[in-house]
Amino acid sequence: MATEITSCPIWGEGYKAEGYFDEATRTYHIENSPRAGGGYVIPQVELNASLPRLDESAKARLTTWLIDQYLQGNKQPAITEEVITYVKNKLALPVGDRADRLLQFIADQSKQVGDHVLIDRECYEVFAWSESTKWNEVHFCVNHLLEQGWLIQRYRMTKGPVVSVSVEGCSRISELSSSTELSQTFAITWSSDEYIRKQATRMEDALASDDFELAIGTAKELIETCCKTILEKRGASLNGNPEMSDLTKAVFKELKLTQDDVSPSLKGADSFRRIQSNLASLCNDIARLRNLYGTGHGKTADSPSLSKRHAKLIVSSAAALTVYLFETELEPTPILESASREPLGQWLVDNVPRDTDFEPPSRKDCGRPNAFLEEENR
Repeated sequence: MATEITSCPIWGEGYKAEGYFDEATRTYHIENSPRAGGGYVIPQVELNASLPRLDESAKARLTTWLIDQYLQGNKQPAITEEVITYVKNKLALPVGDRADRLLQFIADQSKQVGDHVLIDRECYEVFAWSESTKWNEVHFCVNHLLEQGWLIQRYRMTKGPVVSVSVEGCSRISELSSSTELSQTFAITWSSDEYIRKQATRMEDALASDDFELAIGTAKELIETCCKTILEKRGASLNGNPEMSDLTKAVFKELKLTQDDVSPSLKGADSFRRIQSNLASLCNDIARLRNLYGTGHGKTADSPSLSKRHAKLIVSSAAALTVYLFETELEPTPILESASREPLGQWLVDNVPRDTDFEPPSRKDCGRPNAFLEEENR
């Protein structure tokens, strides 16, 4: 049995929402809440026990987390005790980031370049996207975007200013789309570890500022953090200060990603084995490149450096590998074995009714290997 929900469970009465409460699972399913930026799922136990611990600022950070999920394609993320603890301890977004996100929202509302958009104090999405709890915060972000030349104010109405995204604003959005890809990916795959997200952001910023040594050094640290986090969570931490090769070997064994974990009956088994092996080698190679070209070791003044495209290759490889390992940890679905197929001829023999005119094939046509037939005829 389901009960209709008309107000947002996070933000309370006065903030409309569309959804229902599932009596069987005791879970709220919110299909859309403008104040929360979209839909979400939250069990009643979290709503009653954990959510009341959040003040308005923490709820704004929870809304930011929800929007991160939407940007990654998760249209109805689940709010768990872990998520609530994470947003409670999380730092607020810097003001510049809040303004950038508001710019992205305004651009999304524009069907065509130059469209006019009303920034309405009753449009709760602008609060959600800018991590704001009061109208003056939204107003401050809008003024910042106007001063930067990313928005153009066309005119003002009683409800708020009418703006459009400038050419410079479109360029800014393109920069944001490329620079936030990694951090948004980590937001959805490992939302409880702020340190990992900071490492991803540090890599992005280092690439953007042409600090390739820092980008490469952080890429290696990111893989180390990933491996140590997974091993610690599984109670399989290594003692001392293990080498990268020992960490990756232990993690791949824990997650059942070794070559031996690939079933011989799987189509393309050899290719999967090579991929698994190359992933482990990739970790070790990034560690070696960090020693040569990254931060963490003192170098001579005339030490060579890599080009931006090589640094981007290393960073992208580390990010892809880390996301893959975290996603395997979160949802450890093994590589499935190929389904065994009964030969068609034998299936017909076993399943076609005997009183039909169909003449079943001979045993020789039932898909049995010739070696067995030859042995049987001797």
